Amino acid sequence: MVKKTLITLAVGISAGLACGAQQPSTAAPAPAPPVSTEKEQPPPKAPAPVRDPEIQALTSKGYAFVTAQDLDAAAAAFEQSIAAADKKSDMLSKADGVNGIGNIATARGEYETAIERYTEAKKLYEAALGKENPHSAIVLNNIGTAWRSLGDHEKAVVFLEEALAIDKKVYGPWHPNAAVRLNNLGAAWVGLGKYETAIGLLKRAARINEKTYGTAHPLVAADAQNLAMVLNAMGSYQQAFTQLQSALTAYRELYGQTHLTVAEALNIMGFTLHQQGKYRAAINHYEQALAIDKSLHGDTHPTIPVRLNNIARAWEAMSEYEKAHEHFKAALALGKGVLGEDSPVVLISLKGMGLAQYSRGNYKQALTHFEAARDLESKTSAAVYSHIDTSKAISDCKNKLGLQ
Repeated sequence: MVKKTLITLAVGISAGLACGAQQPSTAAPAPAPPVSTEKEQPPPKAPAPVRDPEIQALTSKGYAFVTAQDLDAAAAAFEQSIAAADKKSDMLSKADGVNGIGNIATARGEYETAIERYTEAKKLYEAALGKENPHSAIVLNNIGTAWRSLGDHEKAVVFLEEALAIDKKVYGPWHPNAAVRLNNLGAAWVGLGKYETAIGLLKRAARINEKTYGTAHPLVAADAQNLAMVLNAMGSYQQAFTQLQSALTAYRELYGQTHLTVAEALNIMGFTLHQQGKYRAAINHYEQALAIDKSLHGDTHPTIPVRLNNIARAWEAMSEYEKAHEHFKAALALGKGVLGEDSPVVLISLKGMGLAQYSRGNYKQALTHFEAARDLESKTSAAVYSHIDTSKAISDCKNKLGLQ
């Protein structure tokens, strides 16, 4: 018999937690404070390297193109800046450009290449500014997040801790940069399954951001949401829901009722309620998220089939198989179009439709869905609806149909 237990939704760390690739600040450093002592002073240090303004303009253009997701134009701008920096022996500007190439590789999912470029940029920054400088901290952060994207969370922790140590030394422990590092470290520890360690880091980041920006700020709301997602992973659903209520209230005050952050908070709240067995309340939150997505993006946005699958799974958990099948079917049709035939969302829909049909005694239709799911599983490594053993489900259907 096919099991009917609902698999835990795969809810990852939000973008606010994993801050990803950063660009260095190219602003001139603040002047040193005047010396107020009568003791003999050491000889003055050599002046810090200064970026060439024309090369700096090219680099800034490259980062603007990265933000606009025009990666080809960004690459061209960075290559120009690197070539110009080589001609003028401007090591800082070259480091900025190389870091930018790393950011492009990150945006393309080419993380090994990104790590190579970031490592090169780090060496250039250290040659120009010494080992413990804020630009190296940014590059170390970028290397750490790239390793995390590759699934090597232990290496990520090493680089992120080094970045945090530099920022604390340069800026002090209450600087916003420290909050960025703490959030990324928290994400890495989540990847290692060390939730208590992650919670401690995320709470420290939240305190820094609240002290820096006040309570009505997007980063503070994101911190609450990130904490909730880790608490969900720990099974502390009531604590998670409290954090999510705080995040949702802040997002609505900041952005209004129909913003993408509001939709995502509602979706995670739906998951949290689902895990507590509060399925109708979960559906209510999922449907609110779906309505916002449709109002913002239309009916064919990639988030729509995800929301539909979530609603379907809640109906399934209540043994409302007809309603579940209806939503899985809609998610399947749209998912194939906007996410591709091999998407994990499509696989969820196929398995869900198979289970819904099996549970209603429609074994032939169930068999068709499970066989399609089996074919898709051979093409993807995504572990979705893993409580449904597709091979066993197919065998059960055939037994019911007298085919074996």
